[in-house]
Amino acid sequence: MPNMFRLTREVRFAINPAPDEQLAQKPTNSYGGYPSLRGFGAYFTLQITLAGKLDPSSNYLLNIKQIDAVVRRDAIPFLTTAARGAMSAERRFGSAEHSPRLTEKRSAEPNLLDNPVTQDPPCESDIGIETLTPAQATVALFTPLRDAWPGMDVQEIRLSLSPFLSYAAVASELPMVRLSQKFEFSATHRLHNPRFSEEENRLTFGKCNNPHGHGHNYELQVTLRGTPNSHGILIDVPEFERIVASAVIDRFDHKNLNIELPEFRELIPTVENIALVIYRLLKPRFDAAAATLASVTVWETPKTWCEYAE
Repeated sequence: MPNMFRLTREVRFAINPAPDEQLAQKPTNSYGGYPSLRGFGAYFTLQITLAGKLDPSSNYLLNIKQIDAVVRRDAIPFLTTAARGAMSAERRFGSAEHSPRLTEKRSAEPNLLDNPVTQDPPCESDIGIETLTPAQATVALFTPLRDAWPGMDVQEIRLSLSPFLSYAAVASELPMVRLSQKFEFSATHRLHNPRFSEEENRLTFGKCNNPHGHGHNYELQVTLRGTPNSHGILIDVPEFERIVASAVIDRFDHKNLNIELPEFRELIPTVENIALVIYRLLKPRFDAAAATLASVTVWETPKTWCEYAE
């Protein structure tokens, strides 16, 4: 396999209620987001993951200024049009999930998904950008960005609508999209192998073998994968959250995992096994849905986490 580098750049930006000229000016604080947030605007991040070989003269995979320039020229205006259109339509009709009028509007108007990513980008006037959902918009961004950096392979585009909710389009999975949402729960556990001696347990697990257990504030990320339906929805996010809450959070939160959860009566509740158990609890709940479970990631601490997938 040839040597390959993967570079990810995150661009932070705001979409403000009223049009402004910030993109025509020099960034004032790209760390905090550019365009800057004004009033009750919305803050987003867009991550671009590229793969390729290093430039022999600069030893860069790609100068990040080139990534920023393309995102600000092509992606941010595109997403601004989509977001403002969606917000305007929802003010008039309500959200797509609950409004037949907005559903009919989105169904009747063409959008970027009618144009495969192998085609040239269609004209903005032809695609109804203002009717795109976040899932559709994330997939559609591959069209203008896939050839933006010659010699680079665009592997993933991730649009975060909040610090906890994101949509990702992976090149190898198009036209599918990934939806990731974060949750939290608090629980206690003890790492102990009954087949070990007391000394072996202490040497293997250290303080985590405390007979009285210890606790963590766990962070959980659940990632789904699938093709958006005819209304551009992968899954209704509140329904997604209800499934995770009933299958996992309500069962795990403020529990002693070793004692109160039958899955850990004979299984050591390491972060690896917690991710495994959660995945297998959730998988059948999503099998009947258009979106399937892609992976589960559990953070035991900000420094330690485990991802599990099948």
